[in-house]
Amino acid sequence: MNHRRLLLVFVSLLAPCVAVACSDSTTPTVASGDAGPDASTPEVIPASTEAVQSGRVITAQQETAIEGATVTVAGKSVTTAADGKYAIAVPKDSPFRMRVTAEEHYTLLEQEYSLGGKATLDRGDTQLLSRTTANLLVAFLKGYDKTKGLVSVRVAPLAPCASEEGATVTLDPPGAAQLRYVSGSIPREGQAAVKAGESISVIFYNVEPGVKVRPVVTHPSCEVVPFPVAVGDVSYTNAEVTPEPGEVLTFVRTYVGPPKAVDAGTD
Repeated sequence: MNHRRLLLVFVSLLAPCVAVACSDSTTPTVASGDAGPDASTPEVIPASTEAVQSGRVITAQQETAIEGATVTVAGKSVTTAADGKYAIAVPKDSPFRMRVTAEEHYTLLEQEYSLGGKATLDRGDTQLLSRTTANLLVAFLKGYDKTKGLVSVRVAPLAPCASEEGATVTLDPPGAAQLRYVSGSIPREGQAAVKAGESISVIFYNVEPGVKVRPVVTHPSCEVVPFPVAVGDVSYTNAEVTPEPGEVLTFVRTYVGPPKAVDAGTD
């Protein structure tokens, strides 16, 4: 396989899709007709303060179901069935984070989100990056240090903003993290801003593990939408994450929306 093809596969795998991550609408939806719980998924009876989140865990790119993956939310864990499906009780009114692990795959850490009182959520497909492929492909991140953290960020436009094109992203605090913007599904050395239409806008690597960081976005014509941001059936409460070292990928969404006010100047 040539280098360009490897890079194309790399970014498609690096996008830890939870339906929202890879859809143009950025709305959680069922990614395929057989996603979601059925008779193979144990029934979950939530407490009065809980809701039920369901979905499926698959290997990115191949889109094959992962049996035995562990989905953890708010101290509770469930294991996926043979078809990759799961259902788990989650807080109904308070924010939480989701962590997904599986043998021979990178762990996925999601940013914090909330259901806002809803009783159920179909989270769709959660894609995990296989260890074998990842170990081959991270070589394309120059100077990548596996003992540090890896954070991928998607900048998504919300109406009336027409496009995320031209946005820039920094990490706060920056530490010694390095970044690569993505275009044509390739992380580009020397690219200076976000390109429209990418499922992943920018990749930060060699991020200091155990230190809270957040992506800071600037857009040439659109204001950044402040958190919390309601998108579909969930509300993303903030963009702050704590990366972990090793084979762990943290995924963050940020949004741009209202047009910036035009400075009319002075008389």
